[in-house]
Amino acid sequence: MDYNSDDLIIHTDGDKIIALVSEVYPNLLVNYKNPEYLASRAIVYPNNQTVDEINEYIVSMLPGESVDYLSCDTISKSSEHIPDFDILYPTEFLNSIDASNFPCHKIVLKKGVIVMLLRNINQNMGLCNGT
Repeated sequence: MDYNSDDLIIHTDGDKIIALVSEVYPNLLVNYKNPEYLASRAIVYPNNQTVDEINEYIVSMLPGESVDYLSCDTISKSSEHIPDFDILYPTEFLNSIDASNFPCHKIVLKKGVIVMLLRNINQNMGLCNGT
């Protein structure tokens, strides 16, 4: 299949995220439960902030009530007693960490939203990378 540069460009005067999602996922509300439809397309973006905005927009489009899931916001206590653990690592700091290869503190999901694991969490339960 031959492509020219116009095949790869989405022209819009409006919201770029809406235009991108509409182009990559046409008829999303009809097909969001169809694994073949979802497996045949993807949006890859180089920065996490825009990825979060795209994911937030897609989740907001889907029917149903959203649920906020939060990470654990405490540091595992080591065998050594460190009296200043809470001062060194306050909850606000732990919740604000937003680094590559590190999960965000909050994820918003709805029933039917697809989640891909990038790391193995528990292989016995089927929570494996790529699933």
